[in-house]
Amino acid sequence: MRKTKFIFLLFLLPTILIGQIKGKISDEGSAPIAGANVYWANTIIGTTSDEKGNFEISPPDSFPAALVIRFVGFTNDTIRLHHLPELPLKSTLKSTIELKTIEVEGHQQTTHISTINPINVERISQGELKKAACCNLSESFETNATVDVTYTDAVSGAKKIQMLGLTGSYSQIMFENIPLIRGLSSSYGFGYIPGSWIKAISVIKGSGSVINGYESISGQLCLDFLQPDDAEKLFVNIYANHQQRFELNIHTAKKISSKWSSMLFLHGNDQEMKQDLDNDSFLDMPLNRQITAMNRWKFQGEKLISQFGIRAMGEDRQGGQISFKPIPDAGTTNSYGMGISDKQLDVFAKNGLLFPEQPYKSIGIITSGRIHRLNSFYGLRKYQGEQKNIYANIIYQSIISSTLHTVKTGASFMLDDYREIFSPTPVRDSSFNRTESVPGIFAEYTYNDEKKYSLVTGLRADLNSLYGVFVSPRLHFKYNFLPLSAIRFSLGKGYRRPNIFVENATVLASSRQVIVEQNVLPEIAWNGGVSITHKFKILKKDAIINADFFRTEFENQVVIDMENPREVRFYNLAGQSFSNSFQIDFSFEPIKKLDVKTSWKWYDVQTNYHSGLKQKPLVPHNRALFNIGYTTKYDKWKFDATLQWYGVSRLPDTSTNPEKYQLKTSSDNYYLINGQVTRNFLRWEIYLGGENLLNFIQPNAIIASDAPFGNNFDASLIWGPLNGRTIYAGVRFSIK
Repeated sequence: MRKTKFIFLLFLLPTILIGQIKGKISDEGSAPIAGANVYWANTIIGTTSDEKGNFEISPPDSFPAALVIRFVGFTNDTIRLHHLPELPLKSTLKSTIELKTIEVEGHQQTTHISTINPINVERISQGELKKAACCNLSESFETNATVDVTYTDAVSGAKKIQMLGLTGSYSQIMFENIPLIRGLSSSYGFGYIPGSWIKAISVIKGSGSVINGYESISGQLCLDFLQPDDAEKLFVNIYANHQQRFELNIHTAKKISSKWSSMLFLHGNDQEMKQDLDNDSFLDMPLNRQITAMNRWKFQGEKLISQFGIRAMGEDRQGGQISFKPIPDAGTTNSYGMGISDKQLDVFAKNGLLFPEQPYKSIGIITSGRIHRLNSFYGLRKYQGEQKNIYANIIYQSIISSTLHTVKTGASFMLDDYREIFSPTPVRDSSFNRTESVPGIFAEYTYNDEKKYSLVTGLRADLNSLYGVFVSPRLHFKYNFLPLSAIRFSLGKGYRRPNIFVENATVLASSRQVIVEQNVLPEIAWNGGVSITHKFKILKKDAIINADFFRTEFENQVVIDMENPREVRFYNLAGQSFSNSFQIDFSFEPIKKLDVKTSWKWYDVQTNYHSGLKQKPLVPHNRALFNIGYTTKYDKWKFDATLQWYGVSRLPDTSTNPEKYQLKTSSDNYYLINGQVTRNFLRWEIYLGGENLLNFIQPNAIIASDAPFGNNFDASLIWGPLNGRTIYAGVRFSIK
């Protein structure tokens, strides 16, 4: 009983919220102003207001301070503060033009790259997420070139992400600085986060801050969920497509008192239509049902900010041949089937201790816990896994000598208990069980001269109970060569312990023999990068160009070798493994409310296999994106279209297969077109859209689909879309 009470109290410990100052900007008619510039006078600390006129800004280095609010067509407002405000600020801007009738509209880019932050962060707002149906996190990057989304196999319908040419398991996926998708959730977890819950996504390439742990190698995705104190009182989103996929999202927020607020999230989806457009006898998309719910609470006082909550998810998924009829806990040789039963329960608590007389100082504690059970079968293969996790992070922030020098120090603890069974038995063992505890300490120093230079350098040391000490240095440097232009450099080292089966669920969807050659060791990699962000004018219109190059080099990596079509081998790296990534983005507003965005990306990802150094399969060398969006006056109509081009990628060798089951050495290049139209009616939004409008489907996605229990069956070599043209419609309703 005492142990239960202790764990309960641990989850109610608070976390860090570093005293963000909030406010709202409106005009004289109380209409919100979007896109207003908000900054501290004589500093480079700034932000912009969102579509509701709300803003959040970090406190100044010292008080008193002057907060300046600017927007074209209005007189500047300056708010002078002598201490950290207890309540959100309010600013009413007055028009600079006196007419009988005046209409002023603000327009904010839905994707933003700051030239102030020393770390290159791409911020994807809720407005960008609404450009697509955005039913879940895996579908949130259709208009974004930084994050690639692909199918894991042709049976489960699960999707995975890639950054810098590496799978999503090398990126940290976090919910407000709490680990979110890792371990057992790494294969299917991207489909378990409803898009309508997300307020914004921060995308960081390369190594992130040491504060969040040692696992960031290729990047970080940090999700900000809607907050109880500023979300709609009621929001409903109903989605349906012509393939009979239905989704319902509801969230409601309640401000209980001046300090307490609460929010409830509900999500459900259902796919019951059987479809086989390519006539291979397999379902194009599996049947599935999912229910997810979350409740979060927030307390905001003068010296304490506290949040805590609980999230639960359950999903059942069935795929395979159309003729398959499930048998409990097993497959059948009468026809090929796939089944996944996934259940997850999370609890979290965050508290921040604030010091109003010393706004640069704070103490925060983050705690979370998870129980996750996954049972699956592909044909006659089974995978069962259970993960229990406890996470805690304590952070102290202050200054050294002056506000030019900021320091964050703290300690963290991660406990993972895994119980895994894979059958038929691999060569080494069928059971991969472990209990892994990792206490760690860290320190991060930031220098900011408020003019041109910023430096963030950090170091953390973690003691892994199974593998010893991990030392992770990180460095970020920024130089503003023009007021709105910056060059950044980053370098960092990351570690991770792979979970080879659940992170590579594709091996289940084939008849390949699974061979684990040796004990799996932690993966270790260095990542370095350089980026340039330049904001300028073209014909007096705002434009921005961002270019970056990153190289990831592994000291050790678990190699997934599929070069022999009869087997898949797992072994530790002997030789080289690296990823080179170059990306350039250009965005422009040629006329008012018409946004144009284009991107091009190049990858060179190579690994030493037993057969030599080769390009990583199923990763295209080149990819391009073109997006155009237009909104009419008062945002009554919104139009958005995206064209994506995917270049060729290398395919694993299948030359020893019978001729009819052989693939080419490389994939085809192809195009995808998505589009959406939205109409606003006060509290209502109605949207109609289409995905994969060219109806391109990867040919022969399943090798030997006519003999799924034979030696040549393989549904894991996926390089293109598996689902054809999809037409969808939906309605959003909100009460603010």
